[in-house]
Amino acid sequence: MYQHIRIALEHAQQRSQHVQEQENIRRRRKTIEKYPTTRVNESTATCVNEDETTSNNPREISHHSLSDHNETLDVDDDFDLDSLEEISNEPLMSEELFSSNNDQNDNFLHFYTTTKTRTFCRQMVEIFRDANISNIHCLRILKLISSVLPQPHNSPTTLKALYDSIQVEQLFNKRLICIQCHHNLSHNDKICNKCFSKEKKYIASIFDVNQPLVFTRTLDRLSSEIEDNRKQCNLNHLSRQNNNNDIIFNQVYKELQNRHGSSSFISLLLHLDGISLCKSSKLNLWLLSCSLIELPVHLRYRRFNMIVLSVWIGHCISTRSGINYKIIVYGLTGDCPAIKLATKHISHQGYLCCWFCYIHGIHVDNKRQYYFEKKIILRSETEYEFYSKEAEKTKTNIYGHLGRSPFSVVFDIHLPRCIVIDYMHVSLLRHTRTIIQYLYQKFLKPKQRDELDDLFRHQAFPHNFNRKMRCVKDFSYCKASELRNMLLYGLLPLIRSFLPVQLAAHLALYVAAMRVCL
Repeated sequence: MYQHIRIALEHAQQRSQHVQEQENIRRRRKTIEKYPTTRVNESTATCVNEDETTSNNPREISHHSLSDHNETLDVDDDFDLDSLEEISNEPLMSEELFSSNNDQNDNFLHFYTTTKTRTFCRQMVEIFRDANISNIHCLRILKLISSVLPQPHNSPTTLKALYDSIQVEQLFNKRLICIQCHHNLSHNDKICNKCFSKEKKYIASIFDVNQPLVFTRTLDRLSSEIEDNRKQCNLNHLSRQNNNNDIIFNQVYKELQNRHGSSSFISLLLHLDGISLCKSSKLNLWLLSCSLIELPVHLRYRRFNMIVLSVWIGHCISTRSGINYKIIVYGLTGDCPAIKLATKHISHQGYLCCWFCYIHGIHVDNKRQYYFEKKIILRSETEYEFYSKEAEKTKTNIYGHLGRSPFSVVFDIHLPRCIVIDYMHVSLLRHTRTIIQYLYQKFLKPKQRDELDDLFRHQAFPHNFNRKMRCVKDFSYCKASELRNMLLYGLLPLIRSFLPVQLAAHLALYVAAMRVCL
């Protein structure tokens, strides 16, 4: 019985202190509204006086809290320990102090500072982005700052509240799917309730971009460049002066332009590529992005003009002012494994691996060889669609088709004409690297190899070149941009003295052909 009374008295003391703190807060708010210029000094003085009173007369405060007229205690009433435990678990601070307020971002961070909440949140976001730390560590920092600030305060404790306070819109929506049955899962599901797959490797995370918002902002920013480039291309068509081999001047794009007439449209070139996130597991990241074909070439492939559409991580329209564009999906590009997955075709090492023709590979010396044929039989659009549907029905390999591509309903140009060969993977990382390594191993002696590597290593470039050239013996670490600089600028002048005349002339034809294609 006495234990129950002691617990009740302690709880009543806590509640009384809580009520007293609320009264002090309300009094400070009234003082701030009445004397806004002296808010900081008065609040600081009040805080100091309260701290001195608390440190000097703790018994007096305890007596005051027990005799407060707002708190009544009747020991004779029914007393329930279960209800006491429920009450003791409630937060000591009132919920109304932390309720959402439309003017919260314009308020001060707390009562003892002149820093606005919006300014503080913006600086925190800039620090988090510059520090390049994970969301978990950002959340820990926010909670630590919230714990040391005086109560009450307007500092956010979650990343969502931090971004909402400075009106940062969410660009990506996360969803979980089951790889086996393609069933959408909730964020709390650990296994699929439809196929009951219990392993985590069968659950993939997909981040879908807010497409209306992203496309609207991108087109608003690049609308003038798109229209200027469109007018310039029309003038080049009329004057028949095509100074480059851009995709806009090709036959496929001309047919697409004639189909839509004079209406304003935007065509997209999809890019699909994947990368392994770690070596210990088969966790992969697949990125689907797109570029605007109507942009000039020097702006088309810049990073801030490439739109990310979706991100896959796993194991196995709004109203706007200005010009209204019709979005057209032109085609797809990527490396061979990516296009193989997107088109449901056999891999690039199969017998009928070409997406455009019916060339048949021959297995020679543990390698798949594809010999040149003068009469090439191309795959037509109707044949491609027919064999894809038949392979989907029969679940068999029909002329390299394993099924119908999910992108076939998205492209405005039919397969296989919408497939764009990626010159970075094909021409640079494969053809150029193979040719240089072949010449390096076949025609150069060891001493000449060292001399050529030294020339590549010490070749000076202008300051606007971000990458220089690597040695041929370090080609396993070579990037595509380094191979491009070597092919277009440094290869012929430096290797000319080590090769016969006919071989150097043949290499010059390849370099000239690559430059014309670019």
